[in-house]
Amino acid sequence: MKIPFLLPFQLLVCALPAASIAQTKPEGSDQTPSAQTLVRNLDAIRLPSTSFTVEVKSTERPINEPARDIEFRLYAKTTSRTPSSRTFASLIAMKMPESDRNKLILMRDAKVWFYDPRSQNATILSAKQLWQHSFAADSLTVRIEEKYDARIAGSEMIETLDNGKKNCITVDLNPRGKRITASETVRYWLSREGRPYQSVYFAASGKPLRTCRFGGYSEVLGAQRATRIAVDDIKGVSSFHFSGFRATELPDSIFDPDNLPRLRINADAHP
Repeated sequence: MKIPFLLPFQLLVCALPAASIAQTKPEGSDQTPSAQTLVRNLDAIRLPSTSFTVEVKSTERPINEPARDIEFRLYAKTTSRTPSSRTFASLIAMKMPESDRNKLILMRDAKVWFYDPRSQNATILSAKQLWQHSFAADSLTVRIEEKYDARIAGSEMIETLDNGKKNCITVDLNPRGKRITASETVRYWLSREGRPYQSVYFAASGKPLRTCRFGGYSEVLGAQRATRIAVDDIKGVSSFHFSGFRATELPDSIFDPDNLPRLRINADAHP
């Protein structure tokens, strides 16, 4: 059984960043939103309010290694319709590389199942083994407000992924309680409306380990959402492109790990 692109997963690591922040005045009124309001708005932008499907293309360019391209369709079903506690179950149907076509990855209740059509049963994996897939799904389905405490750190003018400049509010996030993964502290650069333009993850020493930049904002499922993410870390650079968002009702059956061998989902068809 071949698992698609087994890559290290370390989206977040502990400790606040040591770097100082250049203090500038964020755009808009003099009243800066609270950290809690900004994070709540960030989640509203990141997480659609309905079940949906989306096409994802990702290219990973490791240092001194050939580039790796993957494509898949993400199915995301809301498991709670309350905006303040919205959660999702996610199913990935691989499209490419050709050797991984129609393999399935199910993420639900902090667990990951992998199914290869050539096998009889699904296998439980760690998200660490599938970071490209997990990162893309988490970007659209995991609520930050539920897992982190937030504080405003300052403000800073940054270069955006779309080659512009943006005066952003900086918000530090610290994990609330015991975390299932090794995720720890992150700093976000947000607009006053909570729109993310950049995030950085830090080691315990304060050294930045991963930088994510968000761009390609367009009207998607009722809100302005990022359709491109660029990731830069010590292993290389990766890019993610999201397209073809479609609001749709999805059956509970496709998110049951016991049903994965019977789904008959293919990369070019919707269930």
